[in-house]
Amino acid sequence: MTTKDVLKLLLISIGYDRKVEIESHRTDDGSHYYDVHGEDANGDVFGFDGYGVLDCISSFLKELSYYPEITEH
Repeated sequence: MTTKDVLKLLLISIGYDRKVEIESHRTDDGSHYYDVHGEDANGDVFGFDGYGVLDCISSFLKELSYYPEITEH
């Protein structure tokens, strides 16, 4: 399973499974930067970003804490 697959599963797990876009760039120090966005059935967008998979997961959880209504589903 690739890092992009893991990031996509994070979005799918909260219902943002449409128009998933994951952009990745290699930074000057050799790490990977990911910018992740997805859309739900209502057209709402959820996104997060980070350097590497652990930073992205942390960013995902932090961003999710701002939207408690997402976790109520």
